[in-house]
Amino acid sequence: MIMPHPLEEKDSMSVYGITWFTKIEYLNKTGNIKIKVNEEAILRLIAFAKYSKISFDSIIKIQNHNSIYSYLFFKILRDSSKYKELNIYISEFKEKIGLKNKYKEVKHLKIYVLDVIKKDINSFTEMNLDYELIKEGRAFTKIKFVFDYKAEYLKKKLKQKNKRSKDDNIIDEFSIDSDNSLFESILVGWGIRAKKVGELEETYSLDVIQDAIDLTLEKEKAGEIKTTKAAIFLGILENKQLASDEQFERSKIEIEQQQDRQLREQLSAEYYKLRSFILSNEDIIQSALTANTKHLPITDKDAIPVFKKIKSIDADKYIGYTTPILNFYHFESNLNVSSTLSDIVNRSQYIKVETYKDDMAIVQAYKKSLDKIKENEYITDEQKKILRKEVLDTINIIIGI
Repeated sequence: MIMPHPLEEKDSMSVYGITWFTKIEYLNKTGNIKIKVNEEAILRLIAFAKYSKISFDSIIKIQNHNSIYSYLFFKILRDSSKYKELNIYISEFKEKIGLKNKYKEVKHLKIYVLDVIKKDINSFTEMNLDYELIKEGRAFTKIKFVFDYKAEYLKKKLKQKNKRSKDDNIIDEFSIDSDNSLFESILVGWGIRAKKVGELEETYSLDVIQDAIDLTLEKEKAGEIKTTKAAIFLGILENKQLASDEQFERSKIEIEQQQDRQLREQLSAEYYKLRSFILSNEDIIQSALTANTKHLPITDKDAIPVFKKIKSIDADKYIGYTTPILNFYHFESNLNVSSTLSDIVNRSQYIKVETYKDDMAIVQAYKKSLDKIKENEYITDEQKKILRKEVLDTINIIIGI
């Protein structure tokens, strides 16, 4: 498995790889093949590989890749955990389907992604999906998804199961073909009907069935079976499955915790890198934010790349970082305002840095600001007087008076 490196996501040359197998052995004389699967690979697959079968017919009808990824995500989640609802951060969902730095405006995410996913899944698959955007404060931060199998699909599945119970030779799409059954010859020999074997292979994981068979044979060899091998096998199988389910849940929790730690570490590294960038350009940012509250033009050309980068930051990702990075003077409220990273990003959306061909163009920009100052309802007459003087003084300096 080759994937982008979690600590160097934007660097396409940095990768993280895991081999599927730690050992492969073939004996030509006996025809035996022994394969040892890498435990790290198992840990990353176990949360997705249990109790979920994907219908190719559903996927082939969907043309949109976001819809395909989402269908697989909700299908696996429904089958492996029985969840029918999920509250997830917008940034986390976008990352899961490969849209991390896209559709930053929620209205675009809704129109071009969420509505399309909902339409495709409801039209082409056996599932129904609905969603609701959730606000925290003034911004949408989460999505609530509601998903389940369609009623007609569940009825069809139940009908097929009932029909199969009346006729051992009829196997539905969720059964393992008896011709390909791994355990039928052994278990039928122990007195378990072929139909029951098929049900066991649907219900229990194959490794659990194999372990139960091995343990039954050990008990037979030790002379510990007092009833029948079938009864002992079924009892062991149930206990083995309970242990397997517990291990599965533990493994899933460990994976989630590991992923959370990696994401937190990655997010912290990104945050401190951006914090360092802002502090290294502190004077430019403070000056521009203050000028914006005065309705004055921002003429420093160095501010252009600084605010272009700040505007590209996803503020929602860093909303949990509440320590102020810098202060700036807010003229309208006559206060020094402490600003976090998210505050700075949000305020930067109102900053317009123009380029001016010469000093006279700058003078014209300052003259236009006088109209904005005059129309401003949020500052006092005294503040307007101060600003008019500041504008005129600046113009006089530019033209050399």
